Amino acid sequence: MLCVQAFFAGSLWLRLIVLSFTAFFQFAAGIAFWAIASTCLDRRAAAIGVAIISSIGATGGFVSASLLGWVKDLTGRLDDRIFVVASFSLIGSFLVLAILPVSALRVGTS
Repeated sequence: MLCVQAFFAGSLWLRLIVLSFTAFFQFAAGIAFWAIASTCLDRRAAAIGVAIISSIGATGGFVSASLLGWVKDLTGRLDDRIFVVASFSLIGSFLVLAILPVSALRVGTS
């Protein structure tokens, strides 16, 4: 959804609408994402899992600024940075689904 807004370069309002939907779905996915650690792990391991996830996220925030600047320097376009962010989000989503145990998908069922 994020890379769709790159195609609306001439319309500020369409870009704003697409970015709003993207933010909505990103935050909605975050709610389910943070519940994974406590669902798959016991109490102590869940705390460690959340700490590791937070550390990886902080590292990603540090590295992403350099990566996006490098992509802009390499391509000369600002829209290509959005495709990089969208690609990493898509790869991360597939990794979570691939690594997630099947038992975590059946929470709340008898």
